[in-house]
Amino acid sequence: MIPSATAISAATSPNHFHPHVSNEIELLFAQVNALALRLRHRGSLGASQGALLPAETLVLNILAQAGPQTVPQIARARTTSRQNIQIMVNRLEREGFVESVPNPAHRRSLLVALTERGRERLEIANKIKVGFIKDIGKHVSEVELQDAIRLLQRLNDLLSGKTGASTERKPSNASKPKKQRTTSTSALAIQNQNESDANELPVSLL
Repeated sequence: MIPSATAISAATSPNHFHPHVSNEIELLFAQVNALALRLRHRGSLGASQGALLPAETLVLNILAQAGPQTVPQIARARTTSRQNIQIMVNRLEREGFVESVPNPAHRRSLLVALTERGRERLEIANKIKVGFIKDIGKHVSEVELQDAIRLLQRLNDLLSGKTGASTERKPSNASKPKKQRTTSTSALAIQNQNESDANELPVSLL
């Protein structure tokens, strides 16, 4: 018996649950967790050799792009607690990468500013990051990355309870003309929202 068009549509609909999907979701989460652990280990190994932790690099990038910020402002950009940022700032200040400067807008709330030493270390960290990304990019295609990003974004929206999360499987944009990629404030905001502190999961990936 040939299945009807309605049956085929229901079977291929994103909202139709297949029994095997449950196992595949568990496998996906296991792979995401394994990847996060490997990246955390890589970050910890680099830190033991004198490199910046991923979360520290992110804070320095925020200061480099936005200028001097208060601890609460950095915490909002990182979507984390003020206490976590303060601990990190104290560590960076001991290393001479940041410094506390007067805040013209508020006497009691000092600004955290990037030092020249911090700027130099950040430049090194960013070069290492670019090299790492290039190495990974040799083994995956743009289409694979786009599909993975869309899937993880959808799952993140579902797990965070965001309303209006799209359930449609949109076609790849690989055939569309490529736009020049530039680092924007919105891109940094997305990165900040999805990256947690180095001792949490999900971890800062780079």
